[in-house]
Parts: sequence; C-alpha cells; structure tokens
Amino acid sequence: MQIKIEGLAQGYGSKTVFSGVSMDVGPGITALIGENGAGKTTFLRTLITQLRPKAGRILYDDAVPGTARARRNLRERIGYLPQEYEADSRFTVEDILHYTAWMKGASSRADFDAILKLVDLSESRTTKYGKLSGGMKRRAAIASAGVTDPDLVVLDEPTVGLDPAQRIRFRALLDKIRDKTVIVSTHLIEDVVASADRVVVLSNHGVAFQGTPDELAARSVVAAAPGAPQLGKLEQIEQSFLQLIGESNV
Repeated sequence: MQIKIEGLAQGYGSKTVFSGVSMDVGPGITALIGENGAGKTTFLRTLITQLRPKAGRILYDDAVPGTARARRNLRERIGYLPQEYEADSRFTVEDILHYTAWMKGASSRADFDAILKLVDLSESRTTKYGKLSGGMKRRAAIASAGVTDPDLVVLDEPTVGLDPAQRIRFRALLDKIRDKTVIVSTHLIEDVVASADRVVVLSNHGVAFQGTPDELAARSVVAAAPGAPQLGKLEQIEQSFLQLIGESNV
C-alpha cells in the first residue's frame, strides 16, 4: 500500500498533538520514534482511521476514504497491533484468529496455518491465551494483526515486555513481512538499527526528521574522544535522536 500524508494535524479539544505532518510511506519497514507524549500512538490511530484528522488528509493508494463504507473497506486491508493488547483468557490462539478474521469479514480467506507458522505458534494453536507466556501473548497479538494478510501493518510498541531473545525473533519476523507497508512505533533504537528501512522522528508537535537510519546517524555531531573507538551506528543514531528532541548536552 502506498500512503501519502499531506499537512496532517491532530489534537484533543484545544490541545494540538501534532500539525503540518507530510510524508510518503510505501512498502518496507518505517520506524516511528519520539519521546513520551510526542503523539506516536495518536498518529497511528489517525493513520488507521480510528481518529479523524483535525486538518490535512491521508491518501491510501491515491484515494481518501471519505465515507464510512470506504473507511470500513480500508480497515479490512489494515492489520493493527495496539500497544496494550489483551484477549479473553479463555480463548485459544486459534479462537483469537477466528474472531479477528470474522470481525474483518475475512474468515474465508484467512490462512491460519501460514500466520501461526510465521510467528512460531503452530504448536500452541489450541493453547488458551491465559496460559501463554508474555512473549507468546505478544506473538499471538502480532498473528491477530496479520491474520487477514493486510496490505498495511501498524504495530505500536510491539516489543514492549519482550526479553532480548524475543526481540531478536521479532526482528526476524519483521524481515519476513518487509514486502508489506509496515509502520512500527518503538522506543528502542536498536530495533531501528536492526530493522528499519526508514525512520520518522516525532518531536515538538511535528516531524523533526524523516529519512534512512544511515541519514539519521550522519546527523550526529558527537565525536569520539581522541584515541577512543569511533561511535558505532547505534550510538550515532541515539545522539542524533537526542539532538533532534533537544535533550543532547552537545
């Protein structure tokens, strides 16, 4: 899916969360980063049509979903993982997938076997959600977001609560869906370095940066001390991010 965002603004009452946001997003992994309160979740909820823009517009494959039916049809093409996901503890993993597919009117075309294999839950399809480990619950949630083979995958802090090994497996999962348009909100810079094709930094009520991870790293003005090893890409991106949000001492 190709997405074009033009002059997007969002807020609650008299409070502006962000404004003047413009960007093009296509297939590949786009990482959305920003300090707490920068509006990442609000941006994602606007993108998936849960919230109506205060100003500006979003085109999905060159079309604005201007009617309730158009928005409903669009949502069938979107897989969304909220930051806080919970399911009925009595549901099995397969029950969750059936329910999600049914809600999207896609029960007939959902490929449960494929998505369970993708998230490595094939052997746990009959396990109740309440019996899953934290990492398995997150993978079940990701499976729910992807069960209808969506064109747009939106993941809000998908690695929250995962241990390092689980985060590595999650990044491997992202590689398998790189042909989709994937937008991932994260606060972990290592996820950006490992997975992202493109980075968007939200700060000060707007977009402070958009480009590749290499371009973000190149913005760093921090130099290694004489005789010390040069900063790695992760450290450069961290410093660039801090400079963009105004928290660097440099």
